Amino acid sequence: MDGGAVTVGFEDALKEAEGVVIAFNTAAGDEENSQKAKNAALYAALDRAFQFHRTWHGSPEFGKLLEQRKVNAKPRGKNASPYIPTIKAFFDANLDSFDPADEAGKADKARRQKTVSTYSKVLEFAASSEDGSKDVVAFIAKHGGVEATKAEWNGLQKKTDEAQAKAQEAERTKQQNLGAGLAALKATMAKTLPQDVARKGGTALAALYFDDAGVAHLLGFPPVTDGSKALLEKFLLDAAPEKKTSTGKEQTTVPVGEHGLDKLLKLLAVGKVAHANDANVKLINGNERCELWSSHGSAQTCMVHAVLSRQDYLHEGTYWFGAKAIKAMQHLAKLGAHGAKFTITGPMAMDGKIAVVKVTVTGHEDAVKAYNQKAGVVSWDWFDAIPDGDGRCRTSSPDGSSTTIAFRSATEKLAVAKPVDEWKAEVPVAGDFAAWLERTLAISKKDANAKLVKAVFGGTGGKLTKFRIGAKEWVLMAGHEDMDAHPFDPAIAFDGGPLEFTEGRGDLLAAKKAVTGLVGGGTPTITLIDKFMRVRCEADGRVAEVFIPSFTSDGHRYAGHTEFLT
Repeated sequence: MDGGAVTVGFEDALKEAEGVVIAFNTAAGDEENSQKAKNAALYAALDRAFQFHRTWHGSPEFGKLLEQRKVNAKPRGKNASPYIPTIKAFFDANLDSFDPADEAGKADKARRQKTVSTYSKVLEFAASSEDGSKDVVAFIAKHGGVEATKAEWNGLQKKTDEAQAKAQEAERTKQQNLGAGLAALKATMAKTLPQDVARKGGTALAALYFDDAGVAHLLGFPPVTDGSKALLEKFLLDAAPEKKTSTGKEQTTVPVGEHGLDKLLKLLAVGKVAHANDANVKLINGNERCELWSSHGSAQTCMVHAVLSRQDYLHEGTYWFGAKAIKAMQHLAKLGAHGAKFTITGPMAMDGKIAVVKVTVTGHEDAVKAYNQKAGVVSWDWFDAIPDGDGRCRTSSPDGSSTTIAFRSATEKLAVAKPVDEWKAEVPVAGDFAAWLERTLAISKKDANAKLVKAVFGGTGGKLTKFRIGAKEWVLMAGHEDMDAHPFDPAIAFDGGPLEFTEGRGDLLAAKKAVTGLVGGGTPTITLIDKFMRVRCEADGRVAEVFIPSFTSDGHRYAGHTEFLT
């Protein structure tokens, strides 16, 4: 968890957050309290609600909480803040069920809705900032209070929306100009070409030039030479479907981006290793290789780095993908199983803070029908395929044959492990040790070995696993009690211990799966350094590694060597 949160279990976190909100309500209702004291109580309550949201939003426990409190799980409106359900759950759980009977009641509900909207926008603004994510209280105070913070966020959003609308209008104007210019040229040539006896019944190359206004100009026809003939044949052949006979079936060449959405999402899935709900993934796709970074923008998270082969379904450039965009793209990709085709274009940046990747889908009408028929009562909803349900991000072609969605992500900072000169120990995950590791960390609550179950699931809300690592052994612990030991024979070259390391249950196995999946196989190795555990895999010139920071005794991640990149 970020900020000052120290609880691990859902119920404990819920009680703590509710306690801070109750303290705010008490302070707000005390007329003897100063406005400064009331503001301080409100800021603290918003901070706790924010930390609770970042940790538990999207979990089954959170869904049950909203259901119990009769809070709508999905914010209404295309620009609604994702923090609205959380704010309602803590500050005004009766708002959704309140049905005013008179004008006074309607005015009261409108006032309460405005308050919820204000608090939600403040948290949304805080989430977009590294400082805000760490300390909401200081963030609000720095920006002059709740109302001033909301107003500043609204201004930033307006600038972003205006920049996006301007870019879309420029693109539409450009395409309209090109279409009009080409249509005018076609109309002219339709009259003149039939009168050109020399070219009647033949095929020729034409040199065209489109000026800035989109007007098409015919520069002329290259002379018929061996070179121009070869160029014409190459043009015609390249434009035709490619046939391969090795499989006995016809195959069509695939342009850059088409059908690549599933591949991209498989690559972006590594973000879940860094942080299940709020990972940010950066891709740098070049001529020969693709570099990937992923983290939560904080040293309190796992950090992923990989150097892979060039991704042929993406154009060259630097891409950013936030968790909301990835989730929406996953929903859109479901249409692929029903015949839809996808083309990825980008990257594009707006206002220097928002990165955009556009995905165009064709064949979506039949795909949506097929999806709905298979799903039964659950029908396809385009808003689920758009981050935050912002309908302005979706545009359709004039004939309706294609739909394009602009997936917007904030270009946040990423935490990366700082290179060091010497690792203190390296342990290959292989042989008996690999079997022990799988048995220990993939433990089931139904396992007969009660000691391991107690160690993995007891005392910390079932989310943390504690080890002591030394030169001669790796020991699983429950509190201060040794539960199970794996000796290193021979001893490893470890001069930094014994080191007590506490990780999130499943972190190590998830990291191992991620690095092998990114490079397509290979044998992972675990490297220990200070409060880091590095899981690394290399294969065929590709390399992937995940850095897992240890939790400290108060439940925070700790990483001794980190830096940030943008």
